[in-house]
Amino acid sequence: MTAKYVPPLEPERDPKRKRLRAKKNVVTSLVEQNDIDGLVDLVFDDLKVLRYMQRLLYSIDESLRWKAINAFGKVCARLATRNPGKVSDLLHRLFAACSDSASSGWGNIEAIGAIVGERPDIFGSFCHHLLNYLGDTSVQGSVLWSLNNIARNEPELIRKIPFYQLFTMLEYADPQIRGNALRLFGQIKATEAKSKIQKLLDDSAPLTFYEDGLPVTTTVGALAGEAMKQIE
Repeated sequence: MTAKYVPPLEPERDPKRKRLRAKKNVVTSLVEQNDIDGLVDLVFDDLKVLRYMQRLLYSIDESLRWKAINAFGKVCARLATRNPGKVSDLLHRLFAACSDSASSGWGNIEAIGAIVGERPDIFGSFCHHLLNYLGDTSVQGSVLWSLNNIARNEPELIRKIPFYQLFTMLEYADPQIRGNALRLFGQIKATEAKSKIQKLLDDSAPLTFYEDGLPVTTTVGALAGEAMKQIE
């Protein structure tokens, strides 16, 4: 599998350089500033950057949490050009955190989606594991967002998993669920859901989702219209 965009091989760092040490406040500042280059430089010197970034997923500051999710994808995509094993280890830690009911509702699932979405060519096999969390109503929106982020780069990867079970989400009461399901079905051109999508064209319920770390406000009906255009 080849992703639509694969980052170039990171330049090899000078082994004689004075290595930087990661500090929590520095990592937080770099994430807040969306300084991906700074985070990448730091993570090649000190892998503790990934630990500090993971802690930001538990921030009560929603904006910071989504910036961290976005940064995870961008930083790990570049780290994986030299050290995919460390990114794989991180994904296993994130999945372990998802299995902890006390932390599953935060940003761990979204961080997985951000990382896999940037490098589905390497980490696409992790995708189907996300479906294991659909039984937990508190994180269904997180799973949909992650599948969406993966579909942006590799829609065929989503079509290879049993996505039909997601069709009923177009009928959920929560507009976040309906809206994110519409986004997903549009991106994978799910003609199988066309009749259900058409029923939502006049749905005026508002919702906000995050893309590239920034909020996007729209309506369910608008997303249904976009999905129909993508399918047709």
